[in-house]
Amino acid sequence: MRAITIHQPWAQLIALGLKQYETRSWRTGYRGPIAIHAGKAWKREQIAQQCEFVHCLRREFGANDQRVLTFEENPPLGAIVAIANLVLCKHISCHLKETWVETLPELERRFGDFSKNRFGWKLADVRKLSEPVNLNGHQGLWDVPVDIISRLPGPLLAQR
Repeated sequence: MRAITIHQPWAQLIALGLKQYETRSWRTGYRGPIAIHAGKAWKREQIAQQCEFVHCLRREFGANDQRVLTFEENPPLGAIVAIANLVLCKHISCHLKETWVETLPELERRFGDFSKNRFGWKLADVRKLSEPVNLNGHQGLWDVPVDIISRLPGPLLAQR
């Protein structure tokens, strides 16, 4: 199984089903199961970003929504927090931005960097782990060690 390390609070947004697209400066041809790994760093600007996102989520779903309450907690760091299926990787050009990115919900656009010449990686079938699995992450796509895969929920279906 492949994995990608994503800084918090974005990894938590994905794990809670609040963000479907991870945006990157590079494309991937990989499709299939992917572990969402939360990076170890928790920088001041990321904490500020989380506060901004909390306000957005409260406006959208209400302060008592379970996803909002969970998001407000200290998110896991240095751990796999969810598994998903990577089903699509779209280049963001001016043309696509007009026809594709603009059709995304406002929160989705706010939670990613959909600027020109980036790539939107669509994640489907996201499953938050009941307990994060501590593990060091890496840059780029990386392989989850076999002994860790056995601790994750059952296999995901490949691209549909």
